[in-house]
Amino acid sequence: MDKNVPTTILIADDDPSQLLLTEAALAGAGFVVHTVADGDEAVQRCGEVQPDCVILDVNMPRLSGIDACREIRKQAAGRLVPILMLTGRNDLPAISDAYAAGASDFAQKGMNPRLVVERVRFRSATATCRRNSARAAPSCCSHRASRASATGSSPSTAARCTSRRCSGSS
Repeated sequence: MDKNVPTTILIADDDPSQLLLTEAALAGAGFVVHTVADGDEAVQRCGEVQPDCVILDVNMPRLSGIDACREIRKQAAGRLVPILMLTGRNDLPAISDAYAAGASDFAQKGMNPRLVVERVRFRSATATCRRNSARAAPSCCSHRASRASATGSSPSTAARCTSRRCSGSS
């Protein structure tokens, strides 16, 4: 996550008040925020804006957040992007389904908006490290040993990540 380039977030939620609250918290923290009202729009917009993080409500019209997550993961722009799922209820089967669909994190609606900001900040930094790792030869951060092993190189000679989160450490 480059300090000079704002992180782009895509939020999909059919609840206008929740959408506004989440958008305000993230925009206030310096993120560039795009919003949509359903899962179908989220899948479409993800390919267009190539966000650094996606936030999906579990229950939405036209396409649920879980199905949208699955579809986003099929896109080139969505393979490594962190996806935070939000729900208004404590639904264990939905949580399991969300992780099976490729969600990176799960939270209940109504949590302190500042916590959403921090989760997004953490997930975005981690994703930046992973993207840098995928581009760099042969690895990065905690992925250093496994990536080096997969490419046959030494972990000690592996390229280091330049994201602020990792600070180039292994």
